[in-house]
Amino acid sequence: MTFSSKMSVLFSLRGKKKKEKDSRRENMKDSLLDDDEAAVPKGCMAVYVGAEMRRFVIPTSYLRLPLFSVLMESAADEFGFDQVGGLRIPCDEEDFTELLKTTKKMMKSSRKTFS
Repeated sequence: MTFSSKMSVLFSLRGKKKKEKDSRRENMKDSLLDDDEAAVPKGCMAVYVGAEMRRFVIPTSYLRLPLFSVLMESAADEFGFDQVGGLRIPCDEEDFTELLKTTKKMMKSSRKTFS
């Protein structure tokens, strides 16, 4: 097999893999968008946490907090920026639940301080 025919086969295989990946991606998007649970209130976003990919809906305002910034950096390092569906966060589900509880308490107390 000549070099150019090897390259043609390689590009053909890449094209097929890309089409398959795009197709899986579209199917995933469709299934997420068809689901009533997929609706996220304005000012919030869905994140998926833990091995079971448990879905949490969090306020986008949390993203400016230092702990969430660290989580976002970890998510980018582990999963990249090209995530389909929702944002996956590399964190244990129990730890994330505790983080949310702490964050809610902190946000409530800071509102009282500034009110």
